[in-house]
Amino acid sequence: AHYLQARYQLAPDDLIGLQLSRSEWLVTGILGILKAGCGYVPIDPNYPEDRIDYIKSDSRCKVVIDAAELAVFLDARLSFAETNPVQQASPGHLAYVIYTSGSTGLPKGVMIEHRQVISFFSNFHNSYLFEPGMVWGSVTNYTFDISVLEILGSLTGGIQLVLLSSTDPQGLIQEMRDKQVTILQLTPSRLSQLLESNDSAIAFLGDLKYLLVGGEALGQQHYDRLKELTGTRVLNMYGPTETTIWSSSLELQGSAALTIGKPLLHEATYIMDSHQQLCAIGITGEICIGGAGLARGYLYREELTAEKFIPHPYRAGERLYRTGDLGRWLADGMISFLGRNDDQVKIRGYRIEPGEIERALQTHPGVASAVVLAITSGNGSPEIVAYLLGTEPLQSTELRAHLQKHLPVYMLPEHYVQLDAFPLNASGKVDRKRLPSPQGLGLSAGREYIGPRNGTEAQLVQIWEEVLGRTGISIKDNFFELGGHSLKVTRL
Repeated sequence: AHYLQARYQLAPDDLIGLQLSRSEWLVTGILGILKAGCGYVPIDPNYPEDRIDYIKSDSRCKVVIDAAELAVFLDARLSFAETNPVQQASPGHLAYVIYTSGSTGLPKGVMIEHRQVISFFSNFHNSYLFEPGMVWGSVTNYTFDISVLEILGSLTGGIQLVLLSSTDPQGLIQEMRDKQVTILQLTPSRLSQLLESNDSAIAFLGDLKYLLVGGEALGQQHYDRLKELTGTRVLNMYGPTETTIWSSSLELQGSAALTIGKPLLHEATYIMDSHQQLCAIGITGEICIGGAGLARGYLYREELTAEKFIPHPYRAGERLYRTGDLGRWLADGMISFLGRNDDQVKIRGYRIEPGEIERALQTHPGVASAVVLAITSGNGSPEIVAYLLGTEPLQSTELRAHLQKHLPVYMLPEHYVQLDAFPLNASGKVDRKRLPSPQGLGLSAGREYIGPRNGTEAQLVQIWEEVLGRTGISIKDNFFELGGHSLKVTRL
């Protein structure tokens, strides 16, 4: 903090980019930025250069703490005091800005102030009693807002924080056992990865004190299995970045049905129709959230802020955030989550706007038009499909290589389908419901097909076909170019 204040002319609400790999210096960087009175902007070093440059430019960071800047600090750190600097920031100043996928094709920065974070932490720690000696195992990428709970929530609650490094499920379970982890937060996709890895996973989860699951919809199958963990408090969490981490929760033990529970005490949830009238119990409407957790808005996006953060129709001077999620109140006061009312989807915990992928595809010289959807695969998990109109025959490997220059890996489609024309509805718009299943229609990878030459290769091809949900796999194919990703690797 002293280094930043001395080297740069900083003021409250200034933003500092944080572009570091996962290590103790990442946590130190977050704390140093906050103590310097500034807000941090997480930037994954593994993002494509285009996206990194865009976030740096759009956020107007005063400085970016990357490996080079960290090296400069380490050389000079003995010259600076180790005491806390004089605090300049107030509760209304920015704590962080996290970029999420944008419907315009460009990510947007969500501005979260200190008071929203503290309000959430205060409520969370009062609701769930964490004890000294507990160990929080952090697995979440720090560009995802639930990492704030893992990193800062653990430290403010007097809980030991452990940054877990293992990527494969069995290694992760062993690492958590070795580190004596008692609190864990997972997306349903990561949970599925653990549960499918081996039979010991459910036993390990049963040894935890707390298991938080959220970031995307929890499936009924996982809900049924988690209810068996009688010694672990399992919480199904819900909340968009714009309302600060989590907004509602359901404790699975004793719950009659899978819902997103009830609002946390510092927030208020409303189910509203298209005229902003309250919906009766059992009637589907848009989930709108008010209260102390609402973000300031979107960075330098006043029109979008006004569109999504609306004046509260029933409380003068307050605001509501329109989530775009559909839900309904149940008779017991719980909220049933029913999906999105627009095209935005969540894949493996990441919020993705298909429009951003479409825009990137259409920068390819051979793509005339693109429509991107999320479909449900055979194992129940969502997958991204790109439907394309081309000026020439297209190849999936070439398209994937092109997208890798513009998008993070989690936004790359699993399937590419080239069509002669898109089906249209009566309004002349693309009828997304009539787009064909990608099975059997996937683009050629532009390579020679070489079949398996022995029993081992035949067995591997069979496993790949099962995991990837496609046929005609050549022994020279690349797993990731056929739509594989880190979660599918764990099923091999």
